[in-house]
Amino acid sequence: MMNRKIVRGTVALGVMIALSAQTALARERQMTVTMEVNLNAPADAKVVRMWVPYPLSDGDQDITNVKISGNYAATAIHREPKGENTALFVEWNTPQKDRKLVYSYHVRRQDKVMGVLGAADLPLARAELRSYLEPAPPAGSKTKEQADKIVKGKKPVLDKARAIYFWIVENLPWDPSARAVGAGDAEKALEKRAGRFADLTAVFVSLCRAAGVPARERLGVRVPKGASGDMTMSQMGWAEFYLPGVGWVAVNPGLVARLIHDQKPSDIEIKAFKEYYFGNADENLVVYGSGREIVLNPPQSGKPLAYFVFPYAEADGKTLNDDLAGMNLRYKISFKEE
Repeated sequence: MMNRKIVRGTVALGVMIALSAQTALARERQMTVTMEVNLNAPADAKVVRMWVPYPLSDGDQDITNVKISGNYAATAIHREPKGENTALFVEWNTPQKDRKLVYSYHVRRQDKVMGVLGAADLPLARAELRSYLEPAPPAGSKTKEQADKIVKGKKPVLDKARAIYFWIVENLPWDPSARAVGAGDAEKALEKRAGRFADLTAVFVSLCRAAGVPARERLGVRVPKGASGDMTMSQMGWAEFYLPGVGWVAVNPGLVARLIHDQKPSDIEIKAFKEYYFGNADENLVVYGSGREIVLNPPQSGKPLAYFVFPYAEADGKTLNDDLAGMNLRYKISFKEE
């Protein structure tokens, strides 16, 4: 039986090779995730609103046993109309000293191993995928110029996507100076030649779309190794491209960059990381949603969010977040395996 302690951390080289060859059984994690909030908001604020990312069940994860408690006046689950993001909406409608929320859910997640990708060069269903071919904001001349260079002479979707992914993991390292998951600005990441999760995801999506490959961002968290612990800053962005005849295929250039930066692996291990995270998604991921420039539901008073992977709050119509991560809101996210 496979050693799950190895799987839950940085995937060991032998395990990754086995996965790439599809010789391993599907791996699974089950855990309860809990968010505790003691919201940092003015005591005299009349109306305080908070939006928290709310994962849903899909083909790769089951979300059950959702529990919500606190001293709020109202709460509801809303999906924003433009993209694919669902939020737990919480409102306090009177001045009060403390505003508390405890939110938990059970998640069952399996890895998604595509194996050796090799689809026929089928035509794209343009009408169905039109929104995933539109320029991803912010996009500019650098994105188009770089995409043209990378995919020159390549026609099949798979060849283009693979060329773009490997160009990113070989040329854009992890940026230790950036905050949280990064700004998600493809143009700036290309100019700086470095990035974090949201940055490298944005680069992949932008380059793919510029090259005629449907692509989208995926947002969520990657649960740390171990039986329990803190995961407050475990948010992550990764990407998917659409391969005709196969469907949506996951890639994670940001995680490759992070593993190389943190672990200082050997050349053989680096090669294995790069190969594995083109087409595969491990069982540690929990998906929140997708999309950029998010207008929440109900709409926030502030400007659209670059992406929705952290809690966001307002008091009497004024933003409380001091940055994208909003750590000043005073929240903690933890997990416990079951």
